[in-house]
Amino acid sequence: MKSCVTAILLLFSVHWVGAAATHGMVASVHPVATEAGLAVLKNGGNAVDAAVAMALTLGVVNGENSGLGGGCFMLIRRANGSVVAIDGRETAPGAATRDMFIRNGKGDTDLSQTGPLASGVPGALAAYEYAVKHYGKKKLRDLLLPAAAIAENGFVVDAGYANVVKSVAGDIFRFESSRAVFFRNGRPLAQGDIFKQPELAATYRHIAEQGSTWFYQGPFAQAAEAWMKRRPSEGKGFPRLPGETARTGDLVLPRILGRWFPAAQLGGCARRANSQHPRALRRALA
Repeated sequence: MKSCVTAILLLFSVHWVGAAATHGMVASVHPVATEAGLAVLKNGGNAVDAAVAMALTLGVVNGENSGLGGGCFMLIRRANGSVVAIDGRETAPGAATRDMFIRNGKGDTDLSQTGPLASGVPGALAAYEYAVKHYGKKKLRDLLLPAAAIAENGFVVDAGYANVVKSVAGDIFRFESSRAVFFRNGRPLAQGDIFKQPELAATYRHIAEQGSTWFYQGPFAQAAEAWMKRRPSEGKGFPRLPGETARTGDLVLPRILGRWFPAAQLGGCARRANSQHPRALRRALA
């Protein structure tokens, strides 16, 4: 297959500058992720494969917006004109309760935004796996391993990434394991630093070899559960609840909705859903 062209739209004054391609086109918010998608197309993958490859790579180089601990939506237009929407958004853990963030009769927004009680069920990985299995040409492991290599070897932190880390440095500093990842010699990551994430690389490789059950039901989920129950001292201000939000019975795969829309029925919406209610754990901050 001939080389594909990466499309980059640049805004100069009030004029848009576009690009055209013959065999394919990819675009993302980071050049490393864009190159990952382009490489997949050049090596026989289709648009779904390229999208998942870019999403996994963004989880490495654009972690403030993407990652295994979050969720996503995917909209796929197939060659026959039909459209599939995949719902992989996060949901609350199965043991979550309506009043879990209430303290002294008032909602505590800190509890809902930072720490163990803020964790939701991540749907992104299950959505990626579903999309590749049903609509891609590659195996998920083929898309995970290149991203793992980037995480292990590192990338140069740009100004945008550095500013994001700096803006949440106070929250990150409260957690020892997070400090170990995002701080260097007592300071948050700065522009020009080489950011290596060996633990994330190991996580990607485990999933590549063992599938998403390693993440949702295996050692990773069990470690997340244990961390949430410990309420480590670095997460000060998180009191114990009468019942634990994380529990072994919740460690099952989340439901992923694959909704099918015939091209002529986008108003009426024929749809299909599969699997069961989500009852899993998001990755812990540690």
